[in-house]
Amino acid sequence: MIDTAAKKISVYIKNQVPHHPSSIAVLETSIGLFLNVASIVLITLLGSLVTLVTGNLKEVIILLISFPLLRRFSGGFHLKSGTSCALYTSALFTLLSFIDLTEIVIIHSLTFLALLIVLIYAPSNFENQRNVPEKYYPLLRVVSALLVSINFFIVSDTLAISFLTQAFSLILGKEVRIPWK
Repeated sequence: MIDTAAKKISVYIKNQVPHHPSSIAVLETSIGLFLNVASIVLITLLGSLVTLVTGNLKEVIILLISFPLLRRFSGGFHLKSGTSCALYTSALFTLLSFIDLTEIVIIHSLTFLALLIVLIYAPSNFENQRNVPEKYYPLLRVVSALLVSINFFIVSDTLAISFLTQAFSLILGKEVRIPWK
C-alpha cells in the first residue's frame, strides 16, 4: 500500500514537472520513506489512544525517538514492504510501551546485552539501505554503542527495551562485525 502510493505520487510529480532532475525511482524512494515514517508515527499514536488511557504515552514517545535514532547508525533487518514495516513497527512500539521494569539490575542487564550486540553486529544490512562508505562503519559502531551506553546513566526501562529490540534486528541482518579483528 505504501509502496504503491509512493509510486503513484512519484509518477504524478514527474508528470507535473517533467524536467525535474530527480528520476521517478529517486522520488519514489524518498516519498516511500516519508510515507513509511509518517505511517509509523500516525499508527503508533492512534494505537496510543490505548496508551493514553493506561498512561503510557511517554513510553511511546521515547520509543518513537530512540528506536529509529539507534537504527539510523546501526542499521538492521528490513521487511519487504513499507506497509508491513509500518504495521509491524507500530504494533511493536505499542506493545513495548506496556513493559514496565522496576529493577535497576534488569535495566542495566538489558542495556549491557544491547551494547554487546551492537558492538558485534553494528552496522548491519547497510550496503543496500544507506549511502555510507564502508570506511565509516567503525565510527557508526562507536556512535551506536555510545547511544546505548547513555542508558547506563539515564536508567530508563523503555530505553533498555527499545535499544535491545533494535539490537536484535541487527542479528537478523546477519552481518557479524567483530570490533577486535
